Amino acid sequence: MKEDSPVVVSNVKTTLVFNVFTCNMILTLGAILLASIPYYDYFGLSYTREGLLVTGIIFTCAYALFILANYYFNNLTLDILILSVWWISFSLFVCFVSATFYNITPIQCLLVSWAQSVSIILYSRMSPHKMEWYLAGTFMFISTVLVWVMSIYSYVVENDWVYSIGIFGTGILLIVYNTWQIEQIKNRFDLSWEQSIRACIFYYVPII
Repeated sequence: MKEDSPVVVSNVKTTLVFNVFTCNMILTLGAILLASIPYYDYFGLSYTREGLLVTGIIFTCAYALFILANYYFNNLTLDILILSVWWISFSLFVCFVSATFYNITPIQCLLVSWAQSVSIILYSRMSPHKMEWYLAGTFMFISTVLVWVMSIYSYVVENDWVYSIGIFGTGILLIVYNTWQIEQIKNRFDLSWEQSIRACIFYYVPII
């Protein structure tokens, strides 16, 4: 088959996007579990603020360390190791934020991210040869609305619409970010093993 075949190129790009968002779906689900399960143990405890501070420092330093390591060493194994530390500390940071402020909105924002990744995965399977950013955005918007609607009841009971608007606003920002990521991933990376891993890393560190 010819190299300049548009069908082949589109299929490769769609598969790459599928891989990146599958990775994000798995990691986000892990973050939700890691944040929500301990949340009920930490809820209302006096040391949640200390946990919030410690995990915030760790994930901030890990993120900065990754940027420096990528710039000076560009070692894929080291990148994965540092980002793993960052992701775990970020998940625990979300947990401590929720426990400190007695609110699960940060965890629900992770749920929005997970739902959008699932919608992109479904879209890429429905249209394996071509992926349009506006259709991807439509799929993500529908998933965002579904998650938002499912959480409305708790906000009606609590009579607090600020957090509800915050979740929906976060969903809109994620849609913008994800559609931008889709175009960047399609244009910057290929399906080789190393490039696929770097595409997944680029999703979390788009400044490299």
